[in-house]
Amino acid sequence: MPQRPRSSPTLEHRVVAKRLRRVREEVGRSVAQAAEAAGVAHTTVWRLEEAKTSIDLGLIEQLLTLYGLPPTEREHLVGQAAAAARPGWWHQRYRPVMPRDYQEWIALESAASLVRVWHPALVPDLLQTPGYTAALYRARHPHHTAEQLDLAVELVTERQQRLWQRQARLWVAVSATALHTVIGSPEVMRAQHQALERLMARPRVTLQVLPLSAGWHPLTGAPPVRLLRLDVDEIGDQILLDLPGATTIIEAPEQVAIWRQRLDAASAAAGFRRGATLADLIAPTTP
Repeated sequence: MPQRPRSSPTLEHRVVAKRLRRVREEVGRSVAQAAEAAGVAHTTVWRLEEAKTSIDLGLIEQLLTLYGLPPTEREHLVGQAAAAARPGWWHQRYRPVMPRDYQEWIALESAASLVRVWHPALVPDLLQTPGYTAALYRARHPHHTAEQLDLAVELVTERQQRLWQRQARLWVAVSATALHTVIGSPEVMRAQHQALERLMARPRVTLQVLPLSAGWHPLTGAPPVRLLRLDVDEIGDQILLDLPGATTIIEAPEQVAIWRQRLDAASAAAGFRRGATLADLIAPTTP
């Protein structure tokens, strides 16, 4: 049966894919050798191991048998694959307002225990009020329907609620520009500032603001950046770069380390001011 591309693999899907590759490598088989033994194209095995296609339980069981995995371990991994085949919470309801790149990274964010964000110009979506989100969406998608707008705002709110429910840590650094720029209206910004004040009181939320007088730092001129940390051995920290028209996911450890250092430098430039209010953080400072 031909495999169908999947819109967005869940974290469980990604973990199963990496475990399949690890088992193959442990028995010393190349992708081409595994594919030949299974009677499929080498790209089929590669896509399976990269979570680039839907889960094929029959092929997975066939490959694990060829690799000589003991029956108990084989059944366990096939069971994990069956569970991973279920679509993510976002798949059914929100796909109409999710661009392809959005679908690629939402599974990672949905399982992250730590989310770090740098944004040079806007309040990041995980801190936005519905009014702020709606104003941005209208500006970016002026021809979309009211139903699409409502669904897009609901999706951001759902992501926020899931972040709080799993007690993930959210660490955000923004330029003061993000808090001075009026999005929507003064009333929308007033409500957004009030929401940020409440969020700053949460024990697992850190908000840092680089003053307008801040000097150059390694993220000066960089696009919005997110670092996602997941509590699974198979997947290391992920970097997401929000480039115009798409979000790029960086997985290579050496590249992730570079962006992590840049995030650290931006945070150091912002500084940590215990007990500071939002008004303290965005007040003009003397260079």
